[in-house]
Amino acid sequence: GVYVEVGGYINVEGTAEISGNNKGGNLYLTKNDQFTLAGPFTGNIRISSVVNPSSIKFGEQFGLAASGVTADDAAHITNDAETLCGMISGDKLIWFVASSPVTNGLIKYNGKTFDKGTIIGGEGSPFNAENAVYDGNTLRLTADVTLTYGTLEIVAAESSTPFTIDLGEKNLIGNGAAPVITVARNAELTVTGTSGKITGGRGGIVTSGKLTLNSGHITGNTAEWGGGVCVAAGEFTMNKGDIESNTAESGGGVYVFDGGMFTMNKGDIYSNTADNGGGIYICDGGMFTINNGFIYSNPAVNGAGVYIANGGTFEMKDGGALYANIASENGGGVYVEEKGTFKITSSGSLYGNTAKNGAGVYNTGTYEMKGGIIGETFIFPNNATENGGGVYNAGTFTMERGSILGNKAKFGGGVYNTGTFTMTSATTAKNPSGNPLSGIINNKAAIDGGGVFNSGTLSLSGFAQITTNKAGERGGGVYNTGTFKVSQAPAVKENTNTAKEPEANNVYLDNGTLIEMTGDLSGEIYIANPAPESGNENSTVPIATAANTWKGAQNFIADKPAEGGFVYTGVMNTLTTPIQVVWNDEAKKQNCVICDSSSVSNGLLYSSAQLAVKDAYVTIATASGYSVYSKEVEIKQIGLNECSFIMPDHDVSIKAEFVHVNVDPEIDVHPEVKENHIVIPVPTSGETTIEVKSDSKVIITDTTTDVVI
Repeated sequence: GVYVEVGGYINVEGTAEISGNNKGGNLYLTKNDQFTLAGPFTGNIRISSVVNPSSIKFGEQFGLAASGVTADDAAHITNDAETLCGMISGDKLIWFVASSPVTNGLIKYNGKTFDKGTIIGGEGSPFNAENAVYDGNTLRLTADVTLTYGTLEIVAAESSTPFTIDLGEKNLIGNGAAPVITVARNAELTVTGTSGKITGGRGGIVTSGKLTLNSGHITGNTAEWGGGVCVAAGEFTMNKGDIESNTAESGGGVYVFDGGMFTMNKGDIYSNTADNGGGIYICDGGMFTINNGFIYSNPAVNGAGVYIANGGTFEMKDGGALYANIASENGGGVYVEEKGTFKITSSGSLYGNTAKNGAGVYNTGTYEMKGGIIGETFIFPNNATENGGGVYNAGTFTMERGSILGNKAKFGGGVYNTGTFTMTSATTAKNPSGNPLSGIINNKAAIDGGGVFNSGTLSLSGFAQITTNKAGERGGGVYNTGTFKVSQAPAVKENTNTAKEPEANNVYLDNGTLIEMTGDLSGEIYIANPAPESGNENSTVPIATAANTWKGAQNFIADKPAEGGFVYTGVMNTLTTPIQVVWNDEAKKQNCVICDSSSVSNGLLYSSAQLAVKDAYVTIATASGYSVYSKEVEIKQIGLNECSFIMPDHDVSIKAEFVHVNVDPEIDVHPEVKENHIVIPVPTSGETTIEVKSDSKVIITDTTTDVVI
């Protein structure tokens, strides 16, 4: 198709196409700086050769100049050979030489191929009778081997048994210019050893084939991506061994991309260093699964243990732990980018990690938790110096089972949420320590939000538990300045603050924010401040609900005595949605919705400003004192909807200085209630004014004082 000579160049943009040409060439480049994307690209370019073979060594990386390259642009640039893997890095389209044509040999080294007969002692082979033996399948080192030229490339196995390198106690040492070992596509390699090392390379191992690490150490390597291991469209299985003390810009220990798969069944990944992903970096369709093993003591700027970039997935399937990883910024244990995914499907733990934000987890993508533990105890907590000891969530976090336990931060000891955090559980079972199997438990915030600091959307359902958390000031359980939704049987209880003397402090509603009922509720939600400190005019009540039923006398309970039960506020409240309270327990009939009778003097609804009911009805129970207390009450029917206070078999007591009644008398609002009226106690001094529209009926009765009308 096109051959670009040394000194020539080619720019592509728009819908250009170079494809469908005969074997030997679509686009052949002789140097890596001659191809440029000059603008948005939707065409089809197939690259036959990116470099002159003598200008780059196998296993190295190179860039094609580009300005503003996007993943969509790159998707239209493919290759003829199996030798190239493409990806995006900043403003460059990066091609990684991931494999070479498979030959009939076992290994390639310094441009030569070696088979069974020549691998030991063949001309140019790094192995000889003084440093290795070969038994037909396994190459065993008997002395340290230093690779002077480039990489040791595993190209194929001559039998059905994969080629094996047994390090024993010896070291395979690279030259710092190329990976120590490269596994070509379709080739297989197994590495074993006791204390032997793969070390000193520009990357320890690069594989686009299949590699199994049964034992041995990959240590002391440095690369741009994947200091210890780079999995480029291949498979890496780690059954034992160590990947430790390697360095890279991304993925100090391991880098997985281009559909590569890394499975960790046992072993350790530790003390690796990178800017992003000290232990592991996953992107572009890469997949990392851990069934057992440990990822620990890795330092990084972000994602010290694991960094999941766009298109990457990490799954804790049947165990394993991420602990003691240290991020100077975000994500001590895990950092998840916007299009990344982290899953705990069964078990696993993240504990003892540190960061500024999100010591355990920093998530801007998708996090699915169906088991496991984020945290441990106060001995080994995840500890954030700012926000989110266990979790900092700015993406989507779904918690079906598992625990966020014993974490610490300034704000949001367990969780700091600015995104969408959904918590549910199908069980009330507890673990051997007595903690719920799905809960946010025993976390601590130095200031606000011991369990959760929420400025996004927090939803609790099922049997979700937020218990025994502590805050230095407000919201021992939940500090809410966002959207808070509840349904079914969750519990927020037994949380405290430590500002002065420890006291109950469960849910703190900031700035007129609400708890919204999204379905029937039978759990226990304790509220620290039924009176919001401030709010907007015309705000709804702190408990917002659709046409739902509150089952149980104390679904919402006050932490301490308050003026009002259901709501206490200093701003005007407008009830526009039907509300129904049903008392299950006759013995608790005198209890208010969130305050018991001993702590309430002014009823279920309390407002020092106007309380208005418009096109809605409120069914309430009798309280100690008055059911409704407000400076001014307005009952107004705008359309044909129901509008009133109702209590079957009981009167509704309202105490107010001014009562407006504006109900169409021709509409039978509640025919099942025979006597639907309002009792208005007259104050001992001052006046109460009643305005009545049209033919509405007013009955005034009094047996204790004179009444002036």
